[in-house]
Amino acid sequence: MLLNLQQRGQLIRLLPQKGSISDLIICKELKFKLLDLSDEHKEKIDYVSLESGEIKFNLQKDNEYFENVEFSESEKYVLKRGVDELDKSESIAPDMLDICLDVKDL
Repeated sequence: MLLNLQQRGQLIRLLPQKGSISDLIICKELKFKLLDLSDEHKEKIDYVSLESGEIKFNLQKDNEYFENVEFSESEKYVLKRGVDELDKSESIAPDMLDICLDVKDL
């Protein structure tokens, strides 16, 4: 799945907050995977990590640069479950609609 940094953040927001131990381990590993940008990606979007833990990047450049992130079947399951939970509770924000539709198509 081709993703920019903003979309990676949206996927993290989709992850279930509760679940089985195995599901939560997958969520934890997914967070690391989604936040692990290549040096090239960081350079292309002017990514800077601040001492406070915050990050800064060029939003316009982020919208132009995407990297492929591959998901295992168990990761796809957890992402889809997160979308389903948000959908059932009618909690999908308008800015999350596109990424939710992309996840459902995985």
